[in-house]
Amino acid sequence: MQLQQRLAGSGRASGTCSSRRSLVVKATIAPPAPATAGAKKLFQFDGALSEVDPEIHSLITKEKGRQVRGLELIASENFTSKAVMQALGSCMTNKYSEGRPNARYYGGNEYIDQVELLCEGLQGGPHNHTISALAVALKMANTEEFRVYQKQVIANCQSLCARLQSHGYKVVSDGTDNHLVLIDLKPAGIDGARVQTVLDEVSITLNKNSVAGDKSAMTPGGIRIGTPALTTRGFSAKDFELVADFIHRAIVIAKDCQAKTPAPAKLKDFKEYLEGPAAARPDIAALRSEVEALAQSFPMPGL
Repeated sequence: MQLQQRLAGSGRASGTCSSRRSLVVKATIAPPAPATAGAKKLFQFDGALSEVDPEIHSLITKEKGRQVRGLELIASENFTSKAVMQALGSCMTNKYSEGRPNARYYGGNEYIDQVELLCEGLQGGPHNHTISALAVALKMANTEEFRVYQKQVIANCQSLCARLQSHGYKVVSDGTDNHLVLIDLKPAGIDGARVQTVLDEVSITLNKNSVAGDKSAMTPGGIRIGTPALTTRGFSAKDFELVADFIHRAIVIAKDCQAKTPAPAKLKDFKEYLEGPAAARPDIAALRSEVEALAQSFPMPGL
């Protein structure tokens, strides 16, 4: 039996997402049991994501690969556990539960009520799969293991901070006692947007960030670096010294690319130079290779 499904095209989002082109998807599935009189069947095909929507499945697979082989340093991001993912993708997605526990507008909420009482949810029409996943996450957070993890997040951040300072970078607040570091790149003669662009090229993810005196949010003077996600993957304080060295090497590359960007040398020109003449730079390829080798040597939760 073959499934034929036409996916209607849609426009590109901000020029970064591939369009949903019109195409015919043919997915082979196991042949059905011999038809019998009065046989019951689902209204729609209930296949795996790879069968129903290969395009989305492919993009999710690519995103997982990006996460595994890169160094995730965005302070507000982390990698969730397999248990949380299972709750998030569970049958709790199916249930609507407007109201409060034991005071719902609809029936069939006896188990939803128990879940929400474990983790007080949202009024209105809550997303029960999200509440269930949050309950699992909070249970995991209420452990000694998680407390040790939080302490390691801070220790790792302090190690990262000290190493960046040893390279001569200005740390806003002159240090850190939490999970993130804010670097002012103005004294180094470069901005956060250009550095973030180069870091993306070498599989290091963080975000440009405003610092005192900035006039543009698009080309701010700093970068923000966080340690929770890589600590989740098992990185130690020593490993974060190497991460800091990688960031330093990327900043050096960014400064060289900035010097070689043709006039008027705006951010757009910098990106075009990086995608064009600078694309074959051996220092970028070498750094990317080292970054990905390090990242892939650590486990990834949720797989």
